[in-house]
Amino acid sequence: MSHLRKVLIIVLNGLMALVALAALLITLFVGRLMYGPLTTTSLTPWIEHVLSQPQYGITAKITQSMLHWDRGRRQVVLDLNNVQFLDPLGQKISDIPQIIVVLSPLGYFDASHSPWVMTIHEPQLHLRVDGQGRLRLGALQAGESNILEKEEETTLTADELRTHLHELATSAKHSPFGFFSNLTVEHASITLIDEKRNEIWNFSIPLFSLKRTYNDHQGSAAVHITRDKRETDLDLNLHYSAKEDLFHTILSFKDMDPALLSADMLPFKVSDYISSHFSGAVTLIFDQDLNVQTGLLNLVLGEGQLIIPAYYPAPLAMHKATLVANYTASNKTLTLQPFELELDKASLSGQGTVRFEGAVRAVSAQMKLSHLRLEDLPLYWPEKVAPNPRAWVLTNMPKGDVDEVTANIDLSVPGDDVDNAKLDGLSGTVNLSDTELRYWEPLPKLQKVVATSRYDSNHFDVDVKSGEIGAVHLKPSHVVISGLDADGQIATIEAHLAGPAQDILKVLNLPPLHYADKIKIDPALVSGAGEGVLKTSFPLINSLLLDQMNITADVKLMNVGIKKIADLLTVDDANVTLGVDAHALTVGGEAKINGVASQIRWDERFSPGKGETFSHGVANALTGAESAARFGVDFAMHSDPMPVTVTYDRYAALSRLGVSADAKKVRLDLPDVWYHKPAGTPADIQIALEWGDGAPMRLSKIDLDGDKLNVKGHGAFDASGKSLQKLSLDPFIVGQSKAHIDFVHGANDVPQWTVTGEALDIRGLLEAPPEEKTVPEQVQGKQTGEPTLSPLRVDLQVSRIITGDKTELGSTKVRGTRDAYGWAALDVSTVAIDQTPFNLSLAPQGNRTVLAASTPDLGNVLRALDVTDTLSGGKLQVDGKSEPGDALRNILGRIKLSQYKVSDMPFLVKLLSAISPDGLLTLGKQSLSFDELTSEYVLKKDMFLFTKANTATGTLGLTAAGKINLVNSSINMEGQVIPVVFISKIIGAIPLIGDILTGGDNHGLFAATYTVKGPLARPSVSVNPVSVLAPGIIRDILFTNPDIGKDKKK
Repeated sequence: MSHLRKVLIIVLNGLMALVALAALLITLFVGRLMYGPLTTTSLTPWIEHVLSQPQYGITAKITQSMLHWDRGRRQVVLDLNNVQFLDPLGQKISDIPQIIVVLSPLGYFDASHSPWVMTIHEPQLHLRVDGQGRLRLGALQAGESNILEKEEETTLTADELRTHLHELATSAKHSPFGFFSNLTVEHASITLIDEKRNEIWNFSIPLFSLKRTYNDHQGSAAVHITRDKRETDLDLNLHYSAKEDLFHTILSFKDMDPALLSADMLPFKVSDYISSHFSGAVTLIFDQDLNVQTGLLNLVLGEGQLIIPAYYPAPLAMHKATLVANYTASNKTLTLQPFELELDKASLSGQGTVRFEGAVRAVSAQMKLSHLRLEDLPLYWPEKVAPNPRAWVLTNMPKGDVDEVTANIDLSVPGDDVDNAKLDGLSGTVNLSDTELRYWEPLPKLQKVVATSRYDSNHFDVDVKSGEIGAVHLKPSHVVISGLDADGQIATIEAHLAGPAQDILKVLNLPPLHYADKIKIDPALVSGAGEGVLKTSFPLINSLLLDQMNITADVKLMNVGIKKIADLLTVDDANVTLGVDAHALTVGGEAKINGVASQIRWDERFSPGKGETFSHGVANALTGAESAARFGVDFAMHSDPMPVTVTYDRYAALSRLGVSADAKKVRLDLPDVWYHKPAGTPADIQIALEWGDGAPMRLSKIDLDGDKLNVKGHGAFDASGKSLQKLSLDPFIVGQSKAHIDFVHGANDVPQWTVTGEALDIRGLLEAPPEEKTVPEQVQGKQTGEPTLSPLRVDLQVSRIITGDKTELGSTKVRGTRDAYGWAALDVSTVAIDQTPFNLSLAPQGNRTVLAASTPDLGNVLRALDVTDTLSGGKLQVDGKSEPGDALRNILGRIKLSQYKVSDMPFLVKLLSAISPDGLLTLGKQSLSFDELTSEYVLKKDMFLFTKANTATGTLGLTAAGKINLVNSSINMEGQVIPVVFISKIIGAIPLIGDILTGGDNHGLFAATYTVKGPLARPSVSVNPVSVLAPGIIRDILFTNPDIGKDKKK
């Protein structure tokens, strides 16, 4: 700007000389001009001499000069055409096509206005700054001279500016002449070549105007600046009011370069703080002493940088900024109205005030930072502004989106020394989203946090709206960090959690908490949902210990499932609350334990006293006795719902699980042992398990006590605690059973049951037939050779076997050994009605297995077993043996039953009713006597096949073949009913013809085929009477099943 001032000095000197010359010429020639224009050719050299400035080496050249009189306006006009200014070598410095100077003679006598008017048309000026920074006139480099012959101080100081303002104001008030009443420069241009910076400046001034009256001055200028293809527009309006004695200035600019504002009169260099072109306007009202009364700044900055080294070591990249500021002298306050600053990685907006009171500036600012990533927060939060909160935020919030940060800052600035500003107050908010928040190092970070934070110089207060720890969602929560202005900080957390119960327990089980481990629950085996609050406070120090923390938790777990607790219990549909403090953990609520709806409570002490339990759990349920099967009790029980209590206690080295039930008010049925207790009869059940203390799990107590119920016992499990190794029940008094029962895993780990005593009631085993099972047809009857059965030994010796309400067997002994392929040895002896013996023997003999069974009266045995009373008499003999070396022990043999009677058998009733009403009548009136029944059979592990079974009376004969599935107790049998046996036998004896008519192989001439299929207890019987009319061989082809009996051949 000092260079420009030199140019202004030269121009002003020329203008003053020209004014003086014009006044002299008009005075001399005013009379002559009344008669016409006067060409001043002879005076042109004199005018050139006046305009020349030899002290700067400048020579003026004028092509034509003329004076004339404007009759209408009564003005004298000096018209100069093609005015040029040359350096000593004759090189062009400036070129002005026309200068017009106007004088109104009356102005000498009229003090109301200035007499001078000057208009300069299209002036051009060429300037250059050389490599040493010296200003030179002209555009050429060779032979030029400096515009200054000696070093001069050219700095325009504030005092000099005040002097000029005083002169301007004084001339307006007290001088009738002053300067120009109307000075106009039209379409001026200035070219400046800066060789030092390698830049070219072009100044285009479409209009410069200065008007003066007696009471005021008013000036305006429009400047268009081009610098290296960058264009800047300036518009200046200046108005001085003599009445107010104030200057009103409006400067508007567009795309301004900060370098243009580096004036010597400014207290700072703008380009030191802003590296950006800007646009806007400045409005000032000030007096002659430069005391600003009011000021208004509107500023828009473009792409560039903010340079604030006192707070930011590196410049801040900036895309755009808008700023509005105003100053009022009456309250000594500079107000920064809402501004917006678009930074490279954030947006900043705000407002503030600066109060000028004495030597200290009181600064108050309210700012808002938005659209920022936490990773970039260090760029915009200065280290010296609230360093402790800054350190905590940068350490514990390393990632996320800062939707908005607000800051209220109060500073005290000594004068203009911004570097030594004092922070008097700090507060604000931080709005976060998708943020990572670390609240305690051992626990996982919160992810995707949405939060609103409040902070000041002492504490940081975070209201968490949402977030997650894995699958656990964070509901509105609260984190407070206090003591940020002190040496130690305290964190207080209130976290509200919701999510899968498994994941919540995983969080509570992380080191150093281990809460799930303390109650022996594996979080991986837990299902359901949960919600709750975790509260804790602790000092923010490294290597924090758990006992330095104050932790409490209240969690609701809903529809929770736990697959295993102590390998015994499964929990489903649990709705419980979990509470934690520094000393204990408690769980209480409702749950299904192994499917039984229960009320539960669990207390876990972290540091119990001597002899106290670590864990104590109680579950109360109202359930039926059949629920015992859900706890691994393989014994059928039924009852009305009764109160059951399950307790669990864990000591330092021992755990105990107890079950007790009060069955007094309910009925109780133990169908397998034929025990039925009515409601109101006392009965009490107690069972206890113990494990730990270096020993396997043991069944420490079995106690069933009631009317006709007295069972005491104990047992033990294997090392895994899953398999029962021993069981002793003595006494075993249940209903009519009175026995002693022992179970043990014997040699080769084969289970052995030993039953001795007075009586054993097996009605429950005989009462209901086995449930029908679906076995695929393709595997029925097949022997794959794969072992499928569990090995077993049985040793039973009792005085009575109760089989029915009025039936029983006498002294009975059963001894047997079963392996994976079936019974390897079995010896049964018992006594039926009328001391009828029954014996069965299955035993190895050489490389075969031999089967033998016999009784003199099968009818008595079946009645004693309460199976049927339709059979009378019948001597039974069963013999069989396996093939040599048959590992599957398939028994092939014959059955013979002789001298027996059948009466009222539903199966025969249905057959005879289909083929012979007379036969039905016969069976209804009397029993059918059979001489003999014979059959061949094959006994396999899962199938009994029989063929060639036949028997006959005098009027009726039957044949049968089929199989009985021993797995699902089903039958598939077919045969023939021959109503006239005698005739059929006679015809069948005729060779060839007999075979054709009867079908051969003892078939009858007339016979109906039948089938029996389905469960043994409820088989379906169908008869095909049409086959009665068909010859035997045709009947065999059309009406018999060729598959029956094939398994025997296999």
